[in-house]
Amino acid sequence: MGLAALPLAFLLSPVRTLRESGIRLAELGGSSYALSWREELLRLRLRAGRVHDAAFEASVLGIRFRELGERNSSVNNLSLSYGLYRLCGDNTGAAVALEHLATTWQVEQDYDQSDAALTQALALYRRLEDRGAEVRVLVNLGCNRQFAGQNDS
Repeated sequence: MGLAALPLAFLLSPVRTLRESGIRLAELGGSSYALSWREELLRLRLRAGRVHDAAFEASVLGIRFRELGERNSSVNNLSLSYGLYRLCGDNTGAAVALEHLATTWQVEQDYDQSDAALTQALALYRRLEDRGAEVRVLVNLGCNRQFAGQNDS
């Protein structure tokens, strides 16, 4: 019996256990087994309609995949996180997801993509009037300019 065939009520009960197990496994080194738990938790949250929780899980996965050097998985999860945060109206979460996405592009030395994500995050933070976050994003934009200049020489 596949996961899709199980009733939703049955699937909701293990969410806490999955999350706790995933966190413990990640603390033990973030094995691929821990990532598969997190991916399953993301699917469960989406299936249950828990969009905000799913956005958080996608962000955690995106960051972890970036740390493992898996750019495509990182970008896909962080883009999903951004979209889910926007869907539930959490502009702060969306901006943070964009910052994480920008970092992934920065690590890959794709400063144009990083700048695009940071520019979107900056616009959200300005609407939220979060001055501290604005400063952080502006510093990161400046770092991108500096890094891009170093790579051109």
